[in-house]
Amino acid sequence: MLARFVALLIVTLSRLITAVRGIWSGADPIPTRRVYFANHTSNGDFVLVWTVLPPKLRRMTRPVAAADYWLSSKLKAFIGRSVFHAVLIERDPKTRVGNPVQQMANTLAAGDSLILFPEGTRNMTEAETHAREMGVTTLRLDTNSALPEAAGLYQRLGWSEIERFNDDPYPDLFFEKRV
Repeated sequence: MLARFVALLIVTLSRLITAVRGIWSGADPIPTRRVYFANHTSNGDFVLVWTVLPPKLRRMTRPVAAADYWLSSKLKAFIGRSVFHAVLIERDPKTRVGNPVQQMANTLAAGDSLILFPEGTRNMTEAETHAREMGVTTLRLDTNSALPEAAGLYQRLGWSEIERFNDDPYPDLFFEKRV
């Protein structure tokens, strides 16, 4: 009950302070499994993405977040675990117990969606380095042709357009990069 109240408080305050709103262009806000991702520069960015989701989608959407940040205090741990239901990833490979990619795959397999900021506050080159360090050899992403800036960015960064690799109806452009 407390977690629901805190979630409502976060949504209300975020909307009042920032006037954030979601624009669903080319996709309806229906309860289907999705991965929402973008670059970000602050820990508040995923809160704003989460805030604009309709309540039903918000309940099934889990941010991927750094365990060391969200477990650094009792309050943050409560918000991360009980309010956002975050998929907490240990960033230090030396102390990491599980495979972060598997954690995300398990979440998706359970039917939930993810909010993912693959770059964090780093650039794409660093994100690719981290992927290689985790044993990932190929990265894939998708977007919609209604977002030509995104497609152009991916191509400039060395991503190659490939055939469709998922059954999500929204994206119509698919990219891959070997790292």
